[in-house]
Amino acid sequence: MIHQPSVASNPAEQAIAARIEAAMPTLTPIHRRMGEYVLANLFRAATMRIDELASVVGASVATPNRFARARFRRLSAVS
Repeated sequence: MIHQPSVASNPAEQAIAARIEAAMPTLTPIHRRMGEYVLANLFRAATMRIDELASVVGASVATPNRFARARFRRLSAVS
């Protein structure tokens, strides 16, 4: 799936988009699909409920939690 990145309109959006882009090669297939969706829909993804995001990418409800916690908490510690 090729994503069309959203235009990141503020520094916070730009930072999370950069983190996701940097992590994409190491993500599991389901987390990659989630990352692609988030990159293509920054505002929408940020305002969705967890169950909505999971449903859109065809994942379990636990997957968005794991995606955010496991992948990007570590990145923020490095940044």
